[in-house]
Amino acid sequence: MDKIIRDHMAKEMGEEFPEYPKNFEKKWYNSIDKLSPDVKGYTKEDARHHSRLMHATRNQYRISVEEIKKAYPSYMADVKKFRDAPKESKLRAEYEKRRNGDPDGD
Repeated sequence: MDKIIRDHMAKEMGEEFPEYPKNFEKKWYNSIDKLSPDVKGYTKEDARHHSRLMHATRNQYRISVEEIKKAYPSYMADVKKFRDAPKESKLRAEYEKRRNGDPDGD
């Protein structure tokens, strides 16, 4: 899966993306799975803990201004597509929900 994502991003962004270290995904999954060893799968508290971990990681490895500048034209093209969609379309409805602060679209 990592290779598919990296290949797609390389095609979109015009530059190569480095691979994750060996066994990264397995280690990452095992660390999440061990949050509640007596439960198979996630609990609500596991999801909250995982969210805190992901936010801490995001904050530590925040993307640079140069990366944002590269991605911005693609992002704005998508926003234009959403804004230009007919008002009664599902695409426009989902865009409006998220724009108004409802990330789940509920």
